[in-house]
This record gives sequence, C-alpha cells and structure tokens, in this order.
Amino acid sequence: MVDRAAAVNGSWKSAPDIPLEEALALLLDRAARPVAEEAAPLSEADGRVLRRDIRAGLDYPPFDRSPLDGYAVDHRDLAAAGPDAPVTLRVGPTVFAGDAPPDGLPPGRAVRVMTGAPLPAGVDSVVGQEHVQAGTDGEGGWVRFFAPTREHENYRFRGEEIRAGDRLVPAGRRLGPVEIALLASQGLAGVPVYPRPRVAFLATGSELTPPGEAAGPGRLFDSNNFRLAARVKSFGGTPIPGGVAADDPDLLAETVGRLLERSDLVVTTGGVSAGARDFLPRAGRMLGAETLFHSRFLKPGGPTLALAVPAREGRPASLILGLPGTPFGSALTFELLGAPLVRRLAGESRPLAPKVRGRLRDPYPRPSPERTFLQARLEGGDVRLPKPGPPAVTLRALADCNALADIPAGSPPLAVGDEVELILL
Repeated sequence: MVDRAAAVNGSWKSAPDIPLEEALALLLDRAARPVAEEAAPLSEADGRVLRRDIRAGLDYPPFDRSPLDGYAVDHRDLAAAGPDAPVTLRVGPTVFAGDAPPDGLPPGRAVRVMTGAPLPAGVDSVVGQEHVQAGTDGEGGWVRFFAPTREHENYRFRGEEIRAGDRLVPAGRRLGPVEIALLASQGLAGVPVYPRPRVAFLATGSELTPPGEAAGPGRLFDSNNFRLAARVKSFGGTPIPGGVAADDPDLLAETVGRLLERSDLVVTTGGVSAGARDFLPRAGRMLGAETLFHSRFLKPGGPTLALAVPAREGRPASLILGLPGTPFGSALTFELLGAPLVRRLAGESRPLAPKVRGRLRDPYPRPSPERTFLQARLEGGDVRLPKPGPPAVTLRALADCNALADIPAGSPPLAVGDEVELILL
C-alpha cells in the first residue's frame, strides 16, 4: 500500500554523498543472507550457491591406478635392466579401465595395464608401452625392459586427489563446472543450495518503449532491463520483469510496491536525479522507505539511490536500488553495487568481485579530479583502454570490457606502463 499522505506531508531528505565502499557496506548490511535450503539436481546446479559444506564420502581415485598405457611391475625386478642387458618378464592378462582390481602379481611378472586401470598388489611402478618390446612365444606373452624404473614411477595412489572426509566445496561457494565435477566424482546426484534471489527490474521514463513495439518520434527502446536481467541470471538469480513505468509518481510508487511483493530486490533505472521528472525519491517516500544513500560517487555514471523498505502487511523487508537511466551509467553502477548485492542475496560468502592489478598498454591522457572507473580489457597482465571521448562511455564500449580500472581521485594523466587496480567483471 502506498502512503500518499506521507509523500505530501512527510520530510524525506537524501543522505549526503558517501564513498562507494561505504555505500556498498550499507547495502550488504541490509541484505538478508538467505537461510532456507533447496535440493538441486547436480545437472541443474550450475550457478547455484551451496548451502552447506560438502565433504568427500570416499577416496578419489578409489583405488591405485595407472595413468598411462603400459606394464605394471615391481621396480626391483628391473634393477639390472640396461640397453645391452634387457630384463624380460612374463605378462599376465591385460587390465582395462573399469575392470575389477586383479589379484596380486607374483614376483618376476608384469601385467599389461591401460590408462585408468586398477593396479594389483605387488606392483609399484608402470613403464610406458613405448619404452618396451613385447611379444609372445610358446609359453605366452613376454615384455622386455631396457632400463630400470623407480618406485612409484607413473603410479597413482588411492585417495591421491581426495581423501574421504576432505571438504570438497565450502558453503557459500557459487558452483561452477569444476565444483560440479568434484561433486559428481563422489557420486552425488543432488546438492543443498540456497534459493535463487528474486530481482525485479523496472525502467522509468516516458521516452522508453519496450523492444518489439513501435517507437514513435523522440522515443528510445529500453535496453537496461534486458542487460540487468541477463546479468542477474549469471549470478544464479531469478529476474522478474517489471517493464517500463511512465514519469508519474503515483504510478511509479504503485508499480514498485507490487514488485516488492514478489521480489527480494527491486532495481530501477532512471528517475533518481533532481530533475522535474525524477520521481523515484518521491515514490520511495510514498512507500515509507528509509534512504540508505543518494549519492553521485561514480564517474562516469550518475546519482544512485538506495532505499530500505520495512516489512509491512505481510510484505517482508526489502531493498530498492535506483540506478542512473543511461545504459552505460546503469551498467557501471550495477556492476559496482548491484552485482555484489545480488550475490549476497544468493548466499555467496564472498560477494565482492575480485580485484587484480595490471599495466596499461594504452594511455589515459586526462587527469581524474574525481574517482573514475574506466572500462578495460585485461589480457594477461596487460590492460587495454578504449580511446578517450564520448564513444568510450557507451553501452557498445562495454562489449569488449572484462574489467573496470579504478582510478583514484586526484590522479594525473596515465601513461603506458602505469599500474592500475582492476575490478574483474
């Protein structure tokens, strides 16, 4: 329910400008980490966040095995082998990957093994088949060795990679291909995960038209909702489309209120500045929201508004993040504020994007009186920047960007070879 009386009569003041890190801390502090648990089939667990530690129930590999095609031996039987004095051993049946572990090997014999095959007791080394000479005679198979081998040469031990009881994946980790492979190696068909966070998106502005509809004179197609929804999916979240809201404070408040009932977070684009049609602050007041911050701490970008909406009439407490309306500005501020917030709501124990340092391969010839974020391409340890100018701060420029270079306020122009800090995307 929208409180129109509060919107008219109450006092609603924006918080003073604050640093990015303080704004992010305020958001993460208000983001309730989930406590519920769901069971996800392993085949559908990619991108989900693990709810509990997963420990190994068995050793991996579960038996001693061969890492290559060759002949398993006791290394002591080859101690005297040399190019001019080869050692010949009798060979038993071939053991393939998937076979049951064979009985122990009698002294003075070898067994042919294929890659991944279990090794019998009595052997402690495997010699690759390219290093031997093999054949048959009236007594069966034989193999000739021309050099000694060392104990445990080409030998893979049971539990060499994973021991039963080891922590495989910690709680709070987002599952990717490697984690899923580890879990599959233990025979797990499903894992406990946090529920997906529900993130609603709403683009504001009477000039916007949803893609697929006819855009009249002076109108633009909305792209913000689509980029942000795709980004939330990449974090394991569930996007909830809110469409486009015209520049009307009552309509905006009603629309945001409905989205709050269905989501953990509402992200809006546009309407957060101080213009005649920037109505999100007023809509927040109508919803009884608390202002966490209303700051312009990013360049390029624009003002960003964060609101905490208290629980009311069966609706849980939730957050509203109001981003700038320009495609580039909304993308930049979402990566720095929205992405960590969504990851926290998803249950990640480390929601902040990783940071690295790299050296510029392109100059940045302008001083930075304000803290500036530059879209960048990290290639090895080298950092490529787009050419300065308006084309460098467009949505198209983000297509080749995999990092943001964080340039401190008061920095002079940057030269090739200067080191910069990067936030990985």
